[in-house]
Amino acid sequence: MKVIGTDGKEYTIEPRANLRGASLRGANLSEADLSKANLYRANLSRANLSSASLRGANLSRANLSDANLSDADLSGAYLSDANLSGADLSKANLNKANLSKANLSGTDLSRADLSKANLRGADLSGADLSKANLRGADLRGADLSEADLSKVSLEGALYTDGTKFPEGFDPVDSGMHWIRPNADLSDADLDDANLRGADLRGADLSKANLGGADLSRVNLMDTNLSDANLSGADLRGALYTDGTKFPEGFDPVDSGMHWIRPNADLSKAKLREANLREADLSNAKLIRANLSDANLSGADLSGADLRGADLRGADLRKSNLLGANLRDTNLSDANLSKASLRGADLSKANLSEANLSDANLSKASLKGADLSNANLIRAYLRGAYLRGAYLRGADLTDVCLSEADLRGTNLNSVDLSGAVWNDETVFPEGFEIPEKSGT
Repeated sequence: MKVIGTDGKEYTIEPRANLRGASLRGANLSEADLSKANLYRANLSRANLSSASLRGANLSRANLSDANLSDADLSGAYLSDANLSGADLSKANLNKANLSKANLSGTDLSRADLSKANLRGADLSGADLSKANLRGADLRGADLSEADLSKVSLEGALYTDGTKFPEGFDPVDSGMHWIRPNADLSDADLDDANLRGADLRGADLSKANLGGADLSRVNLMDTNLSDANLSGADLRGALYTDGTKFPEGFDPVDSGMHWIRPNADLSKAKLREANLREADLSNAKLIRANLSDANLSGADLSGADLRGADLRGADLRKSNLLGANLRDTNLSDANLSKASLRGADLSKANLSEANLSDANLSKASLKGADLSNANLIRAYLRGAYLRGAYLRGADLTDVCLSEADLRGTNLNSVDLSGAVWNDETVFPEGFEIPEKSGT
């Protein structure tokens, strides 16, 4: 089947077709077979795809606004970040489809099959979900405000505090599972559930059915998994502690889990976006570990070896990094507000755009570190070694520089308003010290 797109190009409509970025606005593709086709970023707005087969198709970031997809087969399709606003998806098969962060506002999903679909972060505001099947669907962080949920099936669906429901709707009465720390999920049927990256620390999952579930990167610290069914579950990168209870005979190491404890060896561990809030990793080895965008707020990393680790965008607020080794570590855009870095080695670390406001960096070594555009407001740098550090655009307002060594730095573009120093502060050669100073 050949179709002329709105851009004048001829497109072949067939299974596995490569239609990436295709302009098919308003095209009549009713009953077409586009199973496993690549329609990434395709423009299908107002297209007629009623009863079409799009099983396993890639429709990520596609424009399907106001399209007719009634009775279409979209099982297992990838629709993340797709625009489906105002589309007709009534009676469509979306079983196990990935609709994460998709725009489904005002969409007609009446009688649609969305069982075990990934709707994490999706906008379903004002959508018609009457008589739809959402059993086992992932609705964590989804917006269902003003949606029509009359006679909808939501048994086993997942939600979090960030999920928005219509006024007066009770998710517990609908048999949904609240995914959160300390949750009571004992005996819950979570077969094949997508719980990737969930925070279930301290939760009770005893006797739960987690067969085939995606538990990768899940926080299971101090979680009770006794007598749970973990057959076929993906636990790679999941976190556990001495307080985590497992089914008899289960080996977390063989499952690729990470043991979070003092003195742990997590060198080269893949912990991107991991939730390690308030974790005790004192004296742990995290050499070249990937902790980008991880939540380490309040964590104890005192004495930890983080040489060469990737901590870009990590949340380290109020963390304890006393005496930690952070040489050559990438901390760009990380949040270290109120962190304790006393005596830490940050030589040659990348701290560009980092937030170090109110951080304690006394006697820390920042030799050759990149602090360009960093926020150091009210930071405590008493006795810190900053020789050769790159400070272009950094904000040192109200910072304490008493006894600090700033030789080899360029302070010409640095805001030192309200900063304090004393006679033992060593400024760069040739730098004209402002008249106002402290002690």
